[in-house]
Formats: sequence, C-alpha cells, structure tokens
Amino acid sequence: MNDTMIGIMRVAGLMVVAALTVGCGGAPDALEVARSGLDEDSDLWADVPEASVDRERVHEGTGCLYVFATDRVKVPVMDVSGISAESDSLAVTLWARTEILQNQAILEVLIDSEGRDPRLARTTLTDVRRTTPWSPATATFALLEGELPNRIRVALIIPDPGKLWIDDVAVWDGASTPDME
Repeated sequence: MNDTMIGIMRVAGLMVVAALTVGCGGAPDALEVARSGLDEDSDLWADVPEASVDRERVHEGTGCLYVFATDRVKVPVMDVSGISAESDSLAVTLWARTEILQNQAILEVLIDSEGRDPRLARTTLTDVRRTTPWSPATATFALLEGELPNRIRVALIIPDPGKLWIDDVAVWDGASTPDME
C-alpha cells in the first residue's frame, strides 16, 4: 500500500468514528434558554452608577453594556425566570471587550430551583482582562443531581479598576454551545 492509500484509509476511519459518535448520541447540542443583546438600559443595572449602555463600541446591534470600574463592582446583566432546564449543565456565552482591566472578570450565576435554596456559582473568565478586542467567552456550570433550574440570574464582577464592554449574553441548557466565532 502506498502513502496516499494509507492517508485515505485514515481519513475514512476518522469519518466513520465521527459518524458513529454523532449517531449514537454524542454530545447533544445545547438549547438556548434566553438571550439579551444589552441594547437598552435595564432596571437590572439601574443602581450601578458604573454601568451604562454604550451605543458606539458595540459588537453587534445598537448598544452594549459598558462598565467603567474604579473599584470592585458587581453588575447584574440577566434575570430569566420561567425556564425549564433539562440537561446536567448550564452555559453562559457572551462577547466582551476590555481596556486596562487588571484582573480577570468573574461570571456569577444564581440558580433557583423549586424546592431548593438558591445556589451561587462563580467562575473567572480567563480571557476577559487587560486590554482585548471583542472576543467570545463561555462559562459552563454543572448542575447538581436533581437540580432543575426555573430561574437564573447572571452577573459580572469586575474585581479591579478598568473598562469592560459586554454584548449578546445568552444562557444555554447544556454545555455544548454553538461556535461563537
């Protein structure tokens, strides 16, 4: 067998494995639960003087959330109720742009489930710091056994001085979110 035939057989073998993975219930696609373009002012961040809508430096649409932090600040960005998540995880996707943000931003999710106390989950957004152009960010949160969220509140914590723009925040039922590029 020559090298060309071996190469073709390897590619064909990989295609069969990929088809079997998808056909046999490989990672299911996530279902979008909620989305906000953050194009308009919101009562969610009305009490946060550092937060406002920026109509000039948007990623997409007519506006985005702009936070000019001079100290640690927490900004609520989404509050979704009446949902029914059915997978074993939730994901939050967003687009972010930063200027002179010293440390990583923190994504906070408060998960309300019927019959349980609300649970707070946090993760750092490792690429949301320093000075960066518009970039996608995704955070996945595992759900506890029997946890069926019916309300989700999403907030961003900016731990130090800096500027942060956020656009197109979405909550997903499942960890396998679509490619944001």
